[in-house]
Amino acid sequence: MSKKIEFKLETIHTKEFATVDEVSIEDKDIILKTAIGIKVDTDEHIVGIETKFTFTCNESIFIILNNECGFLIGKKHFQSFKDKSDGSYTIPKEFLTHLAVIAVGTARGVLHCKTENTKYNKYILPSVNLTEIIIDNLKLDALES
Repeated sequence: MSKKIEFKLETIHTKEFATVDEVSIEDKDIILKTAIGIKVDTDEHIVGIETKFTFTCNESIFIILNNECGFLIGKKHFQSFKDKSDGSYTIPKEFLTHLAVIAVGTARGVLHCKTENTKYNKYILPSVNLTEIIIDNLKLDALES
């Protein structure tokens, strides 16, 4: 990231968590699906990063974890994303990737806490190459009044 952007992790929300005991799990056949979503509130200067992870075995889901982290961006830094000519916002991919790294790490901790002292605790979130998921700046068109 070329410029410093002031922010703080404001909220952590577990939107969905479940384990399914009826699924027969064979460790060699486990597939982890990863999804990342980005939400932006330009009025409140918040960027939300939603992560969803599903562990499946033989096409049956046995762990679901869906979290959202809300990052409060400093007002002047958030305004630096705004294009004064057309009112659009461009959030740099490097910054979004940094926030997503924090969100994935948070999800990793939530998964550990939710599965502690269960048979599911051995399933951890591996490193996720977010540069393959977040490949461009996020451009938000100006909202019509």
